[in-house]
Amino acid sequence: MRLLLILIILFILLFALALFLQARLRRRIPDAQSIYEKAESLMTPAELAFFRALEESVTGRFRLFSKVRLADLVRIKGADNRGQWQAAFNVIANKHVDFVAVDPSDMSIRFVVELDDRSHRKSSRQSRDEAVDRILTGAGIPVIRFPASSGYSTQQIRSQLLAAERQQ
Repeated sequence: MRLLLILIILFILLFALALFLQARLRRRIPDAQSIYEKAESLMTPAELAFFRALEESVTGRFRLFSKVRLADLVRIKGADNRGQWQAAFNVIANKHVDFVAVDPSDMSIRFVVELDDRSHRKSSRQSRDEAVDRILTGAGIPVIRFPASSGYSTQQIRSQLLAAERQQ
């Protein structure tokens, strides 16, 4: 009888805890209509200027995509358990690259293009860039970096891309 009473009390406490946690979770999820709004553009003006030059440089050879998640470009291999897999995934989960060039015939990934503006001079950003470069090159995806500029030469971009392609 005493054991039954303890079990009932324990059940009531667990049920109350579940209700409490559910209520807290609901408060964390904002009302989508009141807190979110459409971004003005997918790219900054600097990214758009570079994208247009990059697009002209690769016309007919590659298809470009912008702001692609790193987790969509690489897969995790060799994780011995769920914990190792999760740790490896956490490294790539919230990172994206500026542009990805793919073969238009089969959508295979050819290379990544990063546009480096002033923010890339910060040590925290440089560490992030080095990690992303190691991950991508380790997975066999070349990374080509261009410094942000007030103007871009499609011929210069094309020659850098061809040089990088020859090194593959």
